[in-house]
Amino acid sequence: MSGVLPLALEKATRALKPLIDSDKEYVCLMRLHGDVDEREIREVLGQFQGEIYQRPPLRSSVKRVRRIRKIYKIEVIEIEERDVLLRARVDPGTYMRKLCVDVGYALGVEAHMEELRRTKSGIFDEKTSFDLYDVYEAAYELKKGNEEPARRVVRPIEEALKEFPQVIISDAAVDPVCRGMKLRGEEILMIDKRIQEGTQVVVATRRGEAVALAISRFPYGELASNREPLQIKRVIMDAGTYPRLPGSA
Repeated sequence: MSGVLPLALEKATRALKPLIDSDKEYVCLMRLHGDVDEREIREVLGQFQGEIYQRPPLRSSVKRVRRIRKIYKIEVIEIEERDVLLRARVDPGTYMRKLCVDVGYALGVEAHMEELRRTKSGIFDEKTSFDLYDVYEAAYELKKGNEEPARRVVRPIEEALKEFPQVIISDAAVDPVCRGMKLRGEEILMIDKRIQEGTQVVVATRRGEAVALAISRFPYGELASNREPLQIKRVIMDAGTYPRLPGSA
């Protein structure tokens, strides 16, 4: 397997879970064990689009129990004899090698995954990614005092979270939230209109700096009027980054 793998440094690891839980896109080479008409291959693959049951393969990092996963889109790129090159956008935790096996059973000839490349993980794709040679060059230039390549390769934590709805809070509320205090509705300055009850949101400063990850306890129109509008799940910013104002908890 090759392709896109988001990596995080230092405190940015606190924001990895939203990336892990994001949709993935793969380009996969499936090899059939028998001859099948191209039209039938396309028809059967179409039947796997949507919610499917899947049990992880024997060699996997999770418990082998049947789970529901969603195939958002699956398309054939090319078919050459028994080799089928396809692209799929799927839920996190979907095993493409197991999908190939299941497709083979549905076709009645069996199949296996020959090659796999992850082309997208969350907002990151191959166009926005860098290889190890880029990382090596950035580190080499950094030792010489040139920060530009490193700044190009290592991106701010906020970039990984930019697709999530934001709740902007006052400067006075930042440090208390970093120290585990609950956020009050009156401390909210701006609210993304996409937010519903149960939505994962990014709590941010007026400058757009990520403070914490949270789950909304109310829809957009009710957040500012509640004493505990958000359930803070993970603090990202270090305490003390913003000064504790006089009179704050």
